[in-house]
Amino acid sequence: MKLDILDPYNIRARLSPSIILLGPIALTVFFCFENLYTTLSSTIILFILLALTNYIPILQRKLSKQNLLPENYAAQLLYYDNTEIDEVTRKRYYRKLALVDSSFSLFLTPTNTQDFKNCCNSAIIYLRNNPRDNHLVLEENINCGFCKNMLINKPVGIILNIFLAAFSFSYSWIFSGSIVNISGKIWFSIGINFVLLLFWIIGINKRMLDEAAKRYAHTLIYAIDSLKLKDENEQS
Repeated sequence: MKLDILDPYNIRARLSPSIILLGPIALTVFFCFENLYTTLSSTIILFILLALTNYIPILQRKLSKQNLLPENYAAQLLYYDNTEIDEVTRKRYYRKLALVDSSFSLFLTPTNTQDFKNCCNSAIIYLRNNPRDNHLVLEENINCGFCKNMLINKPVGIILNIFLAAFSFSYSWIFSGSIVNISGKIWFSIGINFVLLLFWIIGINKRMLDEAAKRYAHTLIYAIDSLKLKDENEQS
């Protein structure tokens, strides 16, 4: 499996949430300290924020181990008693998985036991590491990763936008002497932070992650039909 540093997953699922989280800092600094905002200072600020975008995904991974991990919906779709996928299709998937790897022999005799469920969990790990060339699987994986990282960022995003809006207002009020004298640019900065605050509160939620995880799970399971057998891999 080939992984590029700036592959679509890293850009859209990891880097984008970091930019959405930290972007308001650059905007607030620009509107509040416009006179001090030279080419040099703006470059330094951007480099600092870009450097932080490398740290945030690491923090996200640490936090995601503790909470916010969606259920293994993909494995549940393979369970013997699951009815979301019709029985004929599920049996076809069982046969294909058993042919792909001998360690999945339990799929030849499906049961409603814990051992069989463990086999389903193992099969999902296998699927996540193999059908990477499937565009639909990659797309849904990116969407699920983006939703998870945005949800992890939500508490910090809310606090950060409240702080930035309050800072913009207080700073301008102190130096302008009156609310009436606050410039339109500052109000625009406050408005951006307020809109982003509503975005974090309303737009980012656990249901969004669950729906994305379920779509990814279904797409991953449907990709079983496209798995190549060992003989086919050797021929190609």
